[in-house]
Amino acid sequence: MTTIKQDINFKIKESKFHIELLETLEQSGKTLTHQNSTEEEASYILSAILNAFYSVTELSGENKDLKVKTFKNQFPSIYAGVSKGGLRNTTVHVSHVKIDHSGYIPPSGGEVNFNMRPTPKLIVDAKKDTTSVDFNFTPNFYIKVDGKLKNVIEFCTQHLHALETFVKTIT
Repeated sequence: MTTIKQDINFKIKESKFHIELLETLEQSGKTLTHQNSTEEEASYILSAILNAFYSVTELSGENKDLKVKTFKNQFPSIYAGVSKGGLRNTTVHVSHVKIDHSGYIPPSGGEVNFNMRPTPKLIVDAKKDTTSVDFNFTPNFYIKVDGKLKNVIEFCTQHLHALETFVKTIT
């Protein structure tokens, strides 16, 4: 039998797993399965990430209900009900959350995008046999959050960090 803390940590790892899969899909520019569309696969992975986030808060709630409610209220774009734009409830209960844009959106004036995340293992393994440098420009995935297009990986990674910080305060 596992403890709540172990279950929470498992769901955190699950969300990291799906974020890395999403990043692999984005960096490779190729479907991971026999689907016809990277955008469709990205939306499936996003649903898994949102559900893993939700599971962390549900498991955490057994310990600290008020703190969990406060945390979830800080992130309505993920946890709110469907009528308030909550992505997780929308994708589970109403309609699949689709990728709204696949391409490149330059950062706002004066900003620069640096991807400081580790390269996904599947990408590293695929490049082990090459001795050349490849500049591969593949589209990024975006969803609408509060009426604005947001990079899916950045959105999920930022929330994962907030979720991990929150979990440390209650476990």
